[in-house]
Amino acid sequence: MDINLKLQFLKRRVIKEKHELDIKNQDEVFNKICEQDEKINDLENKDYQESYRCGKLLLDLKRGFLKYKNNNSILITPLNREIKLLEILMQKEGEVVEYIELAGVMDLSCAHEGASNTDKVLRREVQLVKKILVKLLKNAGMTVKDVGNMIRSITKSGYKLLCK
Repeated sequence: MDINLKLQFLKRRVIKEKHELDIKNQDEVFNKICEQDEKINDLENKDYQESYRCGKLLLDLKRGFLKYKNNNSILITPLNREIKLLEILMQKEGEVVEYIELAGVMDLSCAHEGASNTDKVLRREVQLVKKILVKLLKNAGMTVKDVGNMIRSITKSGYKLLCK
């Protein structure tokens, strides 16, 4: 990733994390970001697909952006739960991906040993992350209808991505 993009990205993360976690001490924010950077470095060293396409939606993990049609691309973090959700759905396009698998990929605390798709807490946690993903996709230029046509909810099971 270009160094200027990385710096811009880091500044956004500090502001976002400080608000989300209500952290007043900048050292704590910095330490948290350093931990995430280590995870990002691990990701960069893994052999994974760098980009995915679903219709006119492009998810580029290597360069850290999401783009829909000819709209401006938006910066993303490959480690964000909503991006992990989109990535696994794109990897398994056309297949139903169960809540339990999604929760595991997103490192949700409710994905403990013994959890199942019938666990209401687990389903709700995944649905909350999907809500954040919908907002992100709307920011990228998708309409609610576009998102609904692309990400299908399968009752008490999970989600399915349909690309056209």
